[in-house]
Amino acid sequence: MRQPFAAIAPRALLAVALALSSLSPALAQKTPEAGAPAAAAKAPESDAVTAARELLEASGSARQFEAVVPMMLAQMEPIFLKMAPGHDKDVREVFSGIGKRFFARKQEMFDEIAKLYATKLTAAELREIAAFFKTGVGAKFVTMQPELMQQSMIIGQRWGQQIGREVEADVRRELKKRGIEL
Repeated sequence: MRQPFAAIAPRALLAVALALSSLSPALAQKTPEAGAPAAAAKAPESDAVTAARELLEASGSARQFEAVVPMMLAQMEPIFLKMAPGHDKDVREVFSGIGKRFFARKQEMFDEIAKLYATKLTAAELREIAAFFKTGVGAKFVTMQPELMQQSMIIGQRWGQQIGREVEADVRRELKKRGIEL
């Protein structure tokens, strides 16, 4: 019965990736100055890390994370309920505990993401981007993110299912040409 869990893993990863990717254009690799060490090779400055944390908050990344985890757990729980029939209460208790533990550790992830941002952008750049998310169209984008993320996940799931069917059909067809019946 592992296949159903394996089928959900790509959707769970997609959900987390979508939740954290809203700032990806802002994190494009800066061209290092001549003779300067690569950004990834040096430790980020604390001011830049602080600014990156402010950006994560202003951009709504924390709220996105908080929306993704329940969706991911809600998709996974029924699979485990089917895998362990008659143990509904235990499975639900385990999922409840797992969710709480995951939420309790989210700061670890955001600290690492803030360090990453701080290696790609200066503190001033990070604050400028954060300011964008606090006003006008940036604030509108932050407000719309949960809905956009949810709809993007649905689109991604449909696309992934379609591609999966096409890949399976193509592989079967090619293997059949080689005399291998599945």
